[in-house]
Amino acid sequence: MSQNSTDILTLRESVSILRRQGRLIGLTTLLVMGAAALYLSLATPLYTSEALILVDPSPKNLLNPEDSRSLTGTSENARLESEVQILRSDAVAVATMAAMGLMNDPEYGPRLGLVSRLRLAVGLGYGAPPEGEALFQATLARLKSATTVRRRDLTFVVSVGVTSESPARAAALANALARTYIERQDAGKIETALA
Repeated sequence: MSQNSTDILTLRESVSILRRQGRLIGLTTLLVMGAAALYLSLATPLYTSEALILVDPSPKNLLNPEDSRSLTGTSENARLESEVQILRSDAVAVATMAAMGLMNDPEYGPRLGLVSRLRLAVGLGYGAPPEGEALFQATLARLKSATTVRRRDLTFVVSVGVTSESPARAAALANALARTYIERQDAGKIETALA
């Protein structure tokens, strides 16, 4: 088996190619590192905090505590998934928005849109930030996009996570969402018992 001498790349030729292309390699590396440094200096760090809620799927009769019925595995799973959907609902998010005053919050509240910021950058003035229903919907959308609610594996634990620019704010919002959910569930059970 003879190979043509032009098919073999020697170490000397490899070093020669690297020397000839050294400036291009260096410039490319410098540009990539510069872009990464620029991104890191401009990017806002985000923090995520989680609150854990233990859900008891067994039905409870508040008027007769001795009445203890158990659910089947399928019913327990369905009940737990229902609780996750309730936690993700707009009603819980809206109640949390009201409790935490998010409509006036700089991170979740009124913001200029991309077009308004571009107009401001070129000196054409800007449009007004959203108000009324538009502000409400924008704040709700920001809160929901910053929130993750999921069941932890096959347990009865539900995780409520919130991402924010401040670690303290993320923790406060995660706890507020969990507290709002629990208060609404308690109120519903009390209302059912009174009825």
